[in-house]
Amino acid sequence: LMASGTGLKHVLHELIRTVEAYAPEVRGSIFLVDFKRERLRLGAAPSLPDSFNLAVDRTPIRMGVGCCGTAAFTGKRTIAKKIASHPYWESARDLAAGAGLEACWSEPIYSSDREVLGTFAFYLSEPRGPVQEEIELITQSADIAGIAIERDRAERAMRVNTVLQQMRIEVLHMQKEDDWFGVCLCFLRELRKVVSFNKGSISLIDLIAGQHTTYHFHEGKMLTETFDEVPSSLRQVVATGIPLYRRNRQDIDAHLDRVEPEIMCVVDVPFQGGSLAINALEEYAFAAEEIAVVEQFATVLSEAYRRLQ
Repeated sequence: LMASGTGLKHVLHELIRTVEAYAPEVRGSIFLVDFKRERLRLGAAPSLPDSFNLAVDRTPIRMGVGCCGTAAFTGKRTIAKKIASHPYWESARDLAAGAGLEACWSEPIYSSDREVLGTFAFYLSEPRGPVQEEIELITQSADIAGIAIERDRAERAMRVNTVLQQMRIEVLHMQKEDDWFGVCLCFLRELRKVVSFNKGSISLIDLIAGQHTTYHFHEGKMLTETFDEVPSSLRQVVATGIPLYRRNRQDIDAHLDRVEPEIMCVVDVPFQGGSLAINALEEYAFAAEEIAVVEQFATVLSEAYRRLQ
């Protein structure tokens, strides 16, 4: 699977399925360390209930926060032979019980240079610890997962660098003001190659005039809209120079943004002259590393804006 260029999520999914076929009493779960190394994001857990997966996604990497949060923090295998009485599961015992989980063994996933990339957990429906054969299985499984994650990171970095280089070439070819439309279209098209999102837009913001002009791609055309006000979210992005991530609908509504009701999260990333925004139809859709990629695009977009000026 790894040699065929299959996506990481599918590779991890199939790895867990293979482990579960070999050890039917086990249900597997793989977490990935996020870009800021603060939380664990769910990579794959095909046999666990969706309600459980949703609840444990974004687990803090801290001592005593479940088996996986602890394993990622310490870099050591963490075993809860009986979840119902284990102190690390105090705040999530009912959640585990509701999913029929009685024991959890979590193995840190390492890179080739011994950086913790995530965790591989085995869950069981009976309270017990692992035997030697099971320890070997979880260790080998974590090693395979580490190879897959490292390969995916390297391929992703290569794709991002290639796309950014293409964008810089487009910017260098800007000759007149009308070329800005083509550059905006190219930015949104190329960004979609490396970050998954629903819709994207580029806004030029004039705080003095209290206006902003937004460019977005819709049904094969680049549309332009000019507004006689600047929303508080865009004002904040321009003023702070820091990306604004509204992770859920509550965050969106708190900023009084006029966003379609089906949009569940929005990221605005500043560039010189405005903001580059993407949105998604599900909450918490963007990981920190994806926002970092958008920031790289915004840096090149600043170069385009300076040529426009």
